[in-house]
Amino acid sequence: MSLMLRLLCLINACFVITALAAPPGVVIAHRPKDTQDFIGSPALIVLEDGTYLAAHDLFGPGENNGSRIYASQDQGLTWTLRATLPDQDWSSFFLHRGSLYFMGRYWQQGKGIRQGRLAIRRSTDDGKSWTIPRGPKSGLFTVNDLRCATGPVTVTVHGGRIWRCVEHSAKGMKFPRQFQPFLLSAAEEADLLDFTSWKATNLVKPDFAWLSKTFGGWLEGNVISTPEGLRCLMRVQTIVPKEYAATLTPTPDGSRLHFDAKTGFSNFPGGAKKSCVRPDPRGGGYWALSNIIPAGVDAAHPAAIRNTLGLLHSPDLKTWEICATLLHHEGKEQFGFQYPDFQFDGEDLIFVSRTAWENADDYHNADHLTFHRVPNFRALLPQP
Repeated sequence: MSLMLRLLCLINACFVITALAAPPGVVIAHRPKDTQDFIGSPALIVLEDGTYLAAHDLFGPGENNGSRIYASQDQGLTWTLRATLPDQDWSSFFLHRGSLYFMGRYWQQGKGIRQGRLAIRRSTDDGKSWTIPRGPKSGLFTVNDLRCATGPVTVTVHGGRIWRCVEHSAKGMKFPRQFQPFLLSAAEEADLLDFTSWKATNLVKPDFAWLSKTFGGWLEGNVISTPEGLRCLMRVQTIVPKEYAATLTPTPDGSRLHFDAKTGFSNFPGGAKKSCVRPDPRGGGYWALSNIIPAGVDAAHPAAIRNTLGLLHSPDLKTWEICATLLHHEGKEQFGFQYPDFQFDGEDLIFVSRTAWENADDYHNADHLTFHRVPNFRALLPQP
């Protein structure tokens, strides 16, 4: 990769923003705050030919909704709009057997959110066109009458099956106490657009006595393949500054999901926000991007601290070490680098961010989707 491209991507291991200017990284999409269309749910994938695809959805009271998909054929330097999906959000990309998939929540534009419905679409032309989810044989699912919620979380192949975490959003409870996670899985050889191909585990209901009654809910689980079996790391809402992940374990056949509160919680910097966790394809543990809380910052509400993005590493999904601060701005009320999704690209790590910058509505209601590169990221792992 050329030095110019690395500089244009504006990434350094410890990149701290000290002056207001354009947001860091490469801007893929921008929605001014007066549109009241806020950028959410970043997703990223690298296609077999090296093309990058990035996606986001829109939320808020504005007139636009759904997802936008962008493509880059110059390693993230420039991006063009490739597809618009007005009836799907909270979605993940994944590749399987030569096809590209996009899986998340379905809703019908102009008729409001349809709680409980999931959509999975397939593209055979690198995201230019997509199947249309019309019913249970073409990618439009209703799971056991559950009110499904999700996010742009990992999709993993393990043990001959494809796995993804979803949550049931129980009625009558305030965010995020309503979420009850379960896993969906399908055999690798199955027709993934056919709902009968997918199997759901049981729901795992939270207990708000956990963590000495500081547990506030869980959501947005990353499903991760390990040598010991499949694991699902959940974002954990807490009402104290200490942050955690919760590890759930499915049975190999995808029928049951289990959580042991005595052993299932682990310290995880940034655990109260949506993180992305993936195993290193070269072995040697697991990497994560999360919104860490800098020392000295008042974090009485840790889920709201999103102005610092850290790179983390773990040898075992239990013990996590902060390797670098990738993005930071002191204005925690206004600025955010949140909901990261990343992929490995040789010696580099690339990621997209839901970025709230100077003229955003606030830190949460982001106005940019930005792309970033961390060159030679493994060198940031502290040496013993």
